[in-house]
Amino acid sequence: MNRAAHPRPALAILLLLALAAVAMLPLPAGAQTTPTTAQPEVTAAQAGAGVLLSAEDRVELAQALAEATEESEICFGYLARLNDAGAVRQDAVSSLGPNQRVTTNDPRCPKGGVELQVDVEYTCGSCESDDRASWGVVSNVGGVSSSTIRQRLEALTGLGKGDLLGDKDDQALRNATAALPLAVSGATVEPAEPSNAAAAPNGDRVTGSPGSDWVRENGLMTGIGALLLLVGLGLLVAWWISTAGKRRIARLRGDEPHRPDSSSNDPASS
Repeated sequence: MNRAAHPRPALAILLLLALAAVAMLPLPAGAQTTPTTAQPEVTAAQAGAGVLLSAEDRVELAQALAEATEESEICFGYLARLNDAGAVRQDAVSSLGPNQRVTTNDPRCPKGGVELQVDVEYTCGSCESDDRASWGVVSNVGGVSSSTIRQRLEALTGLGKGDLLGDKDDQALRNATAALPLAVSGATVEPAEPSNAAAAPNGDRVTGSPGSDWVRENGLMTGIGALLLLVGLGLLVAWWISTAGKRRIARLRGDEPHRPDSSSNDPASS
């Protein structure tokens, strides 16, 4: 009975190794993340142009922010206010979509929200005063203050007041908003010059870490698979040592029947 039962632990260990191999396989595309802030797709025509960004840029930025919210459970966005010689307009983009602000205590933002607030004032051509711009950060995310996020954002993007008044004011706003997730997480990169920050491709955001997207998406399951693999190999070695030891003890005690030499059954030897 004991000899017949020996393969069962081995089969269980082999099953564990198989599970480890399956766990280490990369997840299929589309099954790697489950959006927590899924919103109906908004077209550029529905979003409309903002005070600084085009309709297309606003839609792309909202999608990028939604992806960051899926990972962090924090909502990100901007509020831009423009005073054009007395005519005041404003627009907002956030993880929740174009024309939607980041609000406090929103169930879609379990860990809070961060909003970049920009104010731009264009004076009339005959006025003596100059155009002005200012920006700040408002956050209710625990563990990091709004002032700290602002300092990090400035270090990441090199954003200055003049950037919001130049020919690339749209790029400055887009890149600064897209860098909010990094500013919250505390990622560090070399301080960027304003011209370098404005050169980011349309829809892209500053990345302070060269980490692989594959590692970020599959790291957890790969780690679990590696752990199962190590445990399975350890159990397999322990089972083999235990089985070999039991057989050795059985032979010493004479409990294991002697296996006759195969040559003794050869008719030619008789």
